Amino acid sequence: MAKRFIDTKIFEDEWYMELDLEAKLFYIYLFVNCDHAGVIKLNKKLCQFQTGINNLDRVIEQLGNRLVSVKDGIYFLPKFLKYQYPNFPNSKVIQQNSALKILNDLNIDYKSSLTLNGQLPNYHDNESDNVHDNGNIIKVWISTFGRNPNLMEQEETEKHFKEFGIDKTKRIYKEAYKKGFRNIFKLTEQLNPDGSIKPKDGETPKPHYNRNPLAGIGQ
Repeated sequence: MAKRFIDTKIFEDEWYMELDLEAKLFYIYLFVNCDHAGVIKLNKKLCQFQTGINNLDRVIEQLGNRLVSVKDGIYFLPKFLKYQYPNFPNSKVIQQNSALKILNDLNIDYKSSLTLNGQLPNYHDNESDNVHDNGNIIKVWISTFGRNPNLMEQEETEKHFKEFGIDKTKRIYKEAYKKGFRNIFKLTEQLNPDGSIKPKDGETPKPHYNRNPLAGIGQ
């Protein structure tokens, strides 16, 4: 029986915390069932039977660049190498050589994947491209509203990503949720050009206080 190393702080990782329960389970499932090169030929029916995951395609989208589609149902886990082979590809672990052969045979660019900074087959690492990534959209929705968005909601969030950027959109949504917004389209109507949220009808705007007590004196 094969043994695997995994990061003991994975449950403190911000990316992992934002996954829903099924995506968390699926990521661990991949680590347990991939080969010693971090490659897995995914049998979706068997995976669904073993894990109870209902919508596997949606869960795969959630993992984003942590799961790379190679070809014909074959996937690669970039982070796997980091934990199994310290200082890969210069590790002293014997199995490294056969792992390298598997990666080279599949034309997997493991050098880029070690830091997730390279352009791997199924993802782009810069924010301007990630605005189109359904995985990012779904993660924002689950972490903020606790559910998956429908198609129209995904399209609206993509517009917000383009206008405000991904990180700022996350902050806007979290503030909106605290203010009681549950409808993304009503939120859009209440957004100022800078991303701040207009007061709801009947809500008194918070007064603005000048932090400088001397401002205006002598003018």
